[in-house]
Amino acid sequence: MNRERSQLLAFGHMLEVEMSNPREEAPRLDEFHKLISQRQLYEQNLKDARALMVEYERKVQECRRIEEEQGDLIRKIQIAEDIELEEKQNIFKELDTYKMLSMCHICNTEPRSALDLPCMHYICCEDCLDISKIWSGVQSCLMCRVRDHDTDQTDSEIQNSD
Repeated sequence: MNRERSQLLAFGHMLEVEMSNPREEAPRLDEFHKLISQRQLYEQNLKDARALMVEYERKVQECRRIEEEQGDLIRKIQIAEDIELEEKQNIFKELDTYKMLSMCHICNTEPRSALDLPCMHYICCEDCLDISKIWSGVQSCLMCRVRDHDTDQTDSEIQNSD
């Protein structure tokens, strides 16, 4: 019993010491509560940071997808512009061909405007037709050489033969 009594006295003494110094334990308890609060704040910040990283990665992927779409659109626009340019060039070539075909085959500067009779060839302008008839002295088509009328006949003979 002596032994139990001494143990109880020792325990009581320890309680007295602890109870007599509450000021020493209070700062340690406050520090412990601060550490717990800081740990909770750290864990919340870590959770928020992970969520932000996930959101950031999602945004990066979205930006990459948009960049790819823009690249595809730019390529499609370039192809369309190339096709449009080629079509314009073909139209201008065709226009040049038609212009060339519609020009006088003698001077190549004036559009064709004279119809040669009786064969109805349409190959030159009026000025070139007149000059060629005067210069050659022959009244025949410049292309097929069919005579307009017999130059030995007079105008009245031509009218009587009709």
